[in-house]
Amino acid sequence: MACSGSDSGGAPPSTRPGGSGAASTTVSTNDGTRPPAEPVATEADYVDALVENFQQAGSVFADEGVRCLAEHWVAAIGTDTFREASITPADLTSNGSSLEALDIDRSTAEALADGFGDCGLDLRTVYLRTLEADLSEQGKVCVDDLLTEDAVRRSFVADVLGEKLDPDPLTQVDRCTR
Repeated sequence: MACSGSDSGGAPPSTRPGGSGAASTTVSTNDGTRPPAEPVATEADYVDALVENFQQAGSVFADEGVRCLAEHWVAAIGTDTFREASITPADLTSNGSSLEALDIDRSTAEALADGFGDCGLDLRTVYLRTLEADLSEQGKVCVDDLLTEDAVRRSFVADVLGEKLDPDPLTQVDRCTR
């Protein structure tokens, strides 16, 4: 997942400032002696950025699901949180930042994980797609046993929070590829 800043496979943020036609708000405090204020990125700008980022990660999900997930994530995180961390939509588009740079608590990380199901997407699918080519039939059975929906969700939330699981089911998957 590009967004999580980890290699756990979550799909996850990307766009140009101003988004795809979305109007950016400019806060004007210019009295003629200072340069004009920079446009303030809107919620739509951040959503567009995440959509583009998720799409760069590959076509794991349909476009409607990706947009839904981006909207869910921006609503859960909040544009102020992105701004406070000095993360712009352009940063999200270019993978210039990760969710670990944000001040995200456990309930927000869980809301991000919930976004997959709320949008009709399967978080486990993201993880499995990254492994498909490396697995034999026996390896697929092994992965099915290890990567339950609960295990993938716990790993995703831990990744977002910068926590290490011991044992981490995603690192245990290595034994399935041998």
